[in-house]
Formats: sequence, C-alpha cells, structure tokens
Amino acid sequence: EDLHRPREAEAAYRESIQIAEATLPPDHDIVAAALNDLGVLLSNQGQLGEAERVMRRALAVDERKLGRENPAVGRDLLNLSLTLCRGGPSREGDALAARAGRILAANESAGSWALGQAKVVRGTCLMRLRRLDDAERELRAGRAVLERALGPSHWRVDTARVRLDELEGMRHPTGG
Repeated sequence: EDLHRPREAEAAYRESIQIAEATLPPDHDIVAAALNDLGVLLSNQGQLGEAERVMRRALAVDERKLGRENPAVGRDLLNLSLTLCRGGPSREGDALAARAGRILAANESAGSWALGQAKVVRGTCLMRLRRLDDAERELRAGRAVLERALGPSHWRVDTARVRLDELEGMRHPTGG
C-alpha cells in the first residue's frame, strides 16, 4: 500500500488544527506543533509561501508560550529557515538557522542529532547565499554529528552528503 499520500496528510493536519483551535487556548503547544507539522508538509510539497505563513504562526505561538530560547523554538526556526532557503538565497533564512543552532547548542547534548541537523540546514542556506567555504564547514560538521548520533546510513546523513555533492558541483560546474 502506498503510504505517501500528501493530500490526505494535509487534510488531516488542517482538520487537527481546526479541532485544536476550537478546543484549546490559541497559544497551546499542541496548536503550534500541528501548525509546524503542516508547514513542513507544505514546504516538502513546494508550497513555500503557505508553508512560511503557517510556520511563522507556529513560531509565534511557541515563542509566546515557551520563551525565545526553548528547544521547540529552535526546531521551529530550523524548519522555517529551511523553507526560506528552499526558495532561493535568504539572509533571513541563514540568520534563523544560526539562531536555531545557538538555541539547540544551549539546550541539547553535544552529540544531539538536532545540532547536526541545524548545521546542515545552515550549510544549505549558506550555499544558496554562495558562501561556499562557510557552507562546507557547516555541512561537514553537521554530517559528522549526524553520523555519530544516527549512524552512517541514516537518511539525514545521506541528505548532508547530497548537499556536500551539490556544493562541489557549485564549485566545479561541468559544461553541458
């Protein structure tokens, strides 16, 4: 059975958000989590404008409810950052990824996969800004943390490898 059904997932997320907003206070962490999950789904589908809007709502709720330095805020920032950088060069995306990394570094263990993911996201944003040396440093550091935390065959490690390959292609484009 095909489990990749984004339209059904989107409808389910939207319904869960409606239910949560109707039954919980507007700044409840469940509302923020559902908004963030919908935003990630929309971003993965290429609906970047709507994903950004939904993710900013989730971030605002979490910042109000949990404080600006909470690890959940760091994860919200990472998701928003990646969405912004998927759309092209984004200084805001880079700044948000850097902030997320600082928050997670202050709240997570040094070997946490979330720290590795923050470095990979920041590296991706730096690539889009054509800051290739900085991007390579972040991507390599992120990949190393992810490999230690999750193992070398995990999909997040594969993503870091793909980004490093893309970076190498940016440095040494082949004629076509």
